[in-house]
Order: sequence, then structure tokens, then C-alpha cells
Amino acid sequence: PGRDRIDTTVDFTELYRGLSGWVLENGRPALSFKDSEDPRESSEVRQRRQETACGSIIVVPLRHRNANIGTMTAINLPDERDFTPMDMELMALFGNYCAMVIENARIMQELARKNQELEWLSERDSLTGLFNRRIFQSRVNEAWRHCLREQTELALIIMDIDHYKEFNDTFGHQKGDDCLRKVAAVLKNAARRPGDMVARYGGDEFILILPHTGMAAARAMAETIKSDMAILAIPHAPGIENGLVTLSQGVAAGRPAPGASFDSFLHFADTALYQSKNGGRNQVNCLAVEAEPGSGR
Repeated sequence: PGRDRIDTTVDFTELYRGLSGWVLENGRPALSFKDSEDPRESSEVRQRRQETACGSIIVVPLRHRNANIGTMTAINLPDERDFTPMDMELMALFGNYCAMVIENARIMQELARKNQELEWLSERDSLTGLFNRRIFQSRVNEAWRHCLREQTELALIIMDIDHYKEFNDTFGHQKGDDCLRKVAAVLKNAARRPGDMVARYGGDEFILILPHTGMAAARAMAETIKSDMAILAIPHAPGIENGLVTLSQGVAAGRPAPGASFDSFLHFADTALYQSKNGGRNQVNCLAVEAEPGSGR
């Protein structure tokens, strides 16, 4: 067994750095014998080679499209025959194949990364980074079916920024975009549980879906969002009540009923949002969903 091993305490990276560097620089394979005075290696490296349990070595370049991307080294045991130039040629061919495999793997990894980026971009609102309305419609149907199957509660919060038009008219579109991003950050921080999902639903309108959530928990989250907006304290246009950017929120919660649709929840949340706006804004209003079979739009 000892014959099949080389002393792993030896730093072979340091030991063969000179020869590997030469191969990388020149793009040609190299064959070196244990007792040879190879000018491509320093005297210190040659001395350390003599102290280690290794014989001849081959270093070949890994080349792709006429560029060196690395090296591959083969180390012989001292009591075996020395490597030959034919061994070096065969290893060089194998090195070319390995280089192609490595480069193909790198390309596939890069393609996978870019596809992930494209998928992320296709699902997100470019301004806020939240899910866009299209992907929300797809995901919310999955959440609806899951809660219906498991007979668990589902909650929905719809909200929009109070007097956003006046904010935009006063401070300009750039400040308006900054405001949307800051509000989005508050909502992302609130929707942190697995399954929670927040999306930009319109210009200044946002929507939050909360699977396995009843009315009490949904109201508590909406109140937390209201408090977080107060802490954020974005100054509003002059003459706006409270002087700060606020949200009006409508909450709907209940247990999905067979034959109903998610649109029934959306209708209740819209109605609650309308009540918040009519009640003076910066409010949370809630409605329990009592969907009957076939009542969805």
C-alpha cells in the first residue's frame, strides 16, 4: 500500500510551481526526470524533488481556443519506469479533452446563471424588485388551490400610497420612484414567511398574499406595515394630512370555498381598501370573506 501513495505532507503546488509556470507561459507540455538538472526548475525545487517519494513528472497545458486555462500534472513513483515522450503526447491529448470539458462546464454554468437572471427579471417589477402582476396572478392561483385543498385560511392585503399623485407632482418622478422603492422595502421586510408574497399591482398599488393566515394575523401584519411607514417618515407634499407618506390598506381573510375563486377575496379586499380611503386614509380596514360556491367573478 505504501508503494501506491506519495507523501501527502509535501506541498506539490510549491514543488512544481516552476515547471507548471513554464508550461503555462510557453503553452507546451514538459517532461522532467527526478535526477535531471532541468533548467526550467530552480535548484531549490530540484533538491526538494530528490527528497520526495516521486519519480518523473509530466505537466501539460489545458488549452482552449489557443488560450491556456490551466495545467495538469502526472507524478510517477520512483520505483516505476520513467515517463516517456509518448506518455507526454498521450497526456497532452487527454489534457486537450479535459480543457474542452472544463470550458463546456464553465459555459453551461454561465448559461444557467444568465437564465436564472432572465427568469428573475421576467418575474420582477424593474423599479421595486417586487414580483410583477403577471407572476403574482400565477402564484396566487397556486396558493389558492393549496389552501382550498388543505382547508386552511388565506389572507390578502391590498394597499396603495395615499395622495401619490400629489407627491409626484410636487417632488418629481425621480423622487416618486424613490418613494415606491422605499415602500417596497417595507413590504418585503413584512412578507418574510415561506409562502408570503408581495407584488406591485399597479402604479402605486401593492398586494400581499398570506397563505395559512387568519384575520387576526393579517390585521396585525397590516398594522405593522402602517407602523413601519411611520418610522420610515417620508415627507409628503405640503398640505397633505399627517405630512408623511402613508398607506391605505384593505384586508380580506377567510377559508377558500369549493366553487369560489380568488376574485372573491380580491373583491372583499378592494372593498376594505375603499373603506380605508373614504375613512380618511392611513387606515387598515378588514372584511371576512364569506364566499359561496360559484360566487367568484
